[in-house]
Amino acid sequence: MNLTYRLPETDEKTIVADLFAKFLREKRYLKNLTERTLHSYQQIFDRWQKYVGAMPIEDNLSEFVIKMREADLAITTCNISIRTFNSFLTWLTEKKHIPPIQLKKLQEEKKKLRVFNDEKLKQLLSWRPSQGRNEQRIYAILCTLVDPDLRITECLTIEEKKVDFDNLLMTVRGKGNKER
Repeated sequence: MNLTYRLPETDEKTIVADLFAKFLREKRYLKNLTERTLHSYQQIFDRWQKYVGAMPIEDNLSEFVIKMREADLAITTCNISIRTFNSFLTWLTEKKHIPPIQLKKLQEEKKKLRVFNDEKLKQLLSWRPSQGRNEQRIYAILCTLVDPDLRITECLTIEEKKVDFDNLLMTVRGKGNKER
């Protein structure tokens, strides 16, 4: 006869919520994560509480993913939730609350981006602005955006001090507030 003690659901839910609160405090004060990131962690944890609520174990991790899919969440949304929740699972493992477990990402369909062919790119870049300042600025942004590693928000927030005109280089602040 297998006698395993199981906490009542409400107690277990409270314990998990308390552990998550400690996790968030560490992320806020020791890792200096932004409020936006902390908010996304909270949203995913709220989803966990809604669908499962118990201490994460191997058996209920798949239930979490199944419930998200049953709720018609997009695969991309599920994968964001999985990636975010995995950081909480890692923390729980490091603090020795659970054995090492991780959620596996779902298979996503690869979407092909529609890009300009060489002929269209030449046509686009052959346009010459008039002497007006606005058209010249538009042309400069257009030429800068042709670089596939630059996001529109990065292009629009470039500061003059971050541009090296002698070497034709610029430093942009990208996703995660990282400079590149």
